[in-house]
Amino acid sequence: TSAFMQAFTHNPTEPVYDDSDPDAGGYSRIKAMEYYNPVAIINERNMESKNDNYGANIRATLNILPIKGLKWENFVSYDKEQYETREYYTHYYPSLIGTNGQAYIENYQENDTQYESTLNYSNIFAKHSIQALLGYTYQYTYSTSASMTNSGFDFDDNQTHNIGTGTNLTEGKASMSSNKEDNTYIGFFGRFMYNYDDKYLLSASLRRDGSSRFGDNNKWGWFPAVSVGWRINKEKFLSNVKWIDDLKLRAGYGVTGNQDFSNYKSLMMMTTAGKFYYNGQWINTYQPASNANPDLKWEKKAEFNVGVDMTMFDNRLSFTFDYYKRTTSNLLYDYIVPTPPYVYNTLFTNVGKVTNEGVELTISGTPFNTRDFTWNTSLTVSHNKNKLVKFTNDEFTNGTYKVGWSTSAACYTQRLIEGQSLGTFYGPIWLGTDTDGKDVLLGQNADGSVPEEQWEKIGCAYPDATLSWSNTFRYKKFDLSFSLRASIGGEILNNYAMEYENLSSIGLRNISSNWLSQTNFTSTTYKYSSKYIEDASYLKLDNVTFGYTWDFTSKMIKRLRLSLTAQNIFCITGYSGVDPEVALSGLEPGMESLSYYPRTTEFTFGVNIVF
Repeated sequence: TSAFMQAFTHNPTEPVYDDSDPDAGGYSRIKAMEYYNPVAIINERNMESKNDNYGANIRATLNILPIKGLKWENFVSYDKEQYETREYYTHYYPSLIGTNGQAYIENYQENDTQYESTLNYSNIFAKHSIQALLGYTYQYTYSTSASMTNSGFDFDDNQTHNIGTGTNLTEGKASMSSNKEDNTYIGFFGRFMYNYDDKYLLSASLRRDGSSRFGDNNKWGWFPAVSVGWRINKEKFLSNVKWIDDLKLRAGYGVTGNQDFSNYKSLMMMTTAGKFYYNGQWINTYQPASNANPDLKWEKKAEFNVGVDMTMFDNRLSFTFDYYKRTTSNLLYDYIVPTPPYVYNTLFTNVGKVTNEGVELTISGTPFNTRDFTWNTSLTVSHNKNKLVKFTNDEFTNGTYKVGWSTSAACYTQRLIEGQSLGTFYGPIWLGTDTDGKDVLLGQNADGSVPEEQWEKIGCAYPDATLSWSNTFRYKKFDLSFSLRASIGGEILNNYAMEYENLSSIGLRNISSNWLSQTNFTSTTYKYSSKYIEDASYLKLDNVTFGYTWDFTSKMIKRLRLSLTAQNIFCITGYSGVDPEVALSGLEPGMESLSYYPRTTEFTFGVNIVF
């Protein structure tokens, strides 16, 4: 599973095979920590996985007479997923040489049952339109899993199909585990929508949601929402403005809840902690694996939005502008806590508030529209500002939290500080190299180090703006479309450079050819600094599609279209690593991973036939 990372890491001049080492199966190997032959990793591991997903649902609607427009709808669904995974690592799997093969079997099953019942009313009278809804929803999810592992097989032929013959079982070293868990979600909701003359629009809703995942004191939460709209072009003072097709002003506010975390986080969980011998028998001992938190509650996201929609010139040109402010409160996070008074060293709880404020503008149009030629285009520009408003309270006042662990840098590279953005990088400032070819850092000690308390802000992962531009051209029976995407500003930690431009491992580990261009840096060691925080701006051509369509008068075939599509075509960037587009979600955005598979360019040829 780590073959790609090992291929990156390995010395490219090292041979793949070595017949003089029969213990390794004829593969070359260098005995070093976490340094394994990637070809052997692929060849000496077999994985079989079978996944079955099936389900059914039924919906029934009853018109309640004599009340016109009143309906009672009921929906029931059942989904079941189950899979079995079997993995076998042979006698020659690089990281397990000496264990005489290892077999692993895992089974998993999940059952999901949902029921929803709604009472709907809709009516139109004169210039008034009303829609109302009352509803109830229920969801129950239940899952079980089991796994077993054994090693010490005489030969590899049986793989996972005779797992009990491994010697680790008789020696008490085999492992076995099983798990069962469930959760329940219930919601009550209502919505009212009013439309007057298609000019004044109102929508209001209220939810009361409950989840078994939260603490006993806070399983339920209220989630309101309201929005209003005004079609200004319907007013008399714009009735003579013929070039405006639609002009709508809208505003809204709503709150949603988040329960996207694993089960039983609010409970004190126990785990085995070894055995002791007493009165002629071995007795299991147990210890806490989590703290109880009966006050664990919903993480809430409140969003205010105001926007304008406008179309003009017989729908040839349109604008959409949005301003929003999202506030995430009761932020869910694993806090480090003292023991005692707590029985476990972390507590999953609600402390914190994060805001995201931004604008988005979309311009769409049809610059040309003739019988033979049409051009449709759309441009979207957005800007978002992130801020960590609060991350402590009266109990959790641990100050600055260090996050963004980098294995290459062997340190935390980001800090969570109230009043600053998430994804804020801290580190020493790089000034260049000295006459000996070594890095020089601002305020460094005699040994070249800079104490962490003197580290400064050296970048932020979030971009200043993002853009996307899509176009579609049609000329007679030909069509061409493409989509460009860009990110401007923002920084990224170049783990790739720290890992592979490090001469201290030359001869054993792979070295990037980028090192050759750093003629001033000749040291065999590197230090984490602003040198490795780089601009993440980029321009990508995501896809291009070219097609041709034939229309037929035949009774058999009405239309035939051939198309060729290319995806992920090119990326223009000043970033020196693998890919400047990294995850910007969570509390540690902007960290380049060393183990992902790079995005590939794909070509697809399509045939579409209409009979």
